Amino acid sequence: MRTRPTNYLLRLFIIAAAGYGLLDFSDLILIELRNLVRPFKLYTLAAGIVGPALAIAAIGLAAANRYLWFAALSALVSLVIFATPVVVFIFGLAK
Repeated sequence: MRTRPTNYLLRLFIIAAAGYGLLDFSDLILIELRNLVRPFKLYTLAAGIVGPALAIAAIGLAAANRYLWFAALSALVSLVIFATPVVVFIFGLAK
């Protein structure tokens, strides 16, 4: 099976987006993992476990050239999860 050049670009974009999310928000991941021992918060679970897991799954699927639509969706959702505190902070300042 031949891979089209657009698939290479899509795979590269997915890997870059998920890698950016992991690298840029790695300090947030560690903070949220430490907060898991405190009373349960849904965002702590999302930012500490689900977000990084989705990003790693996106990188793995894109590197293996399997299920690119799921890899793209996983990378997008992980970036949304990671960026939520920043967006909430900006909207809080706008009030």
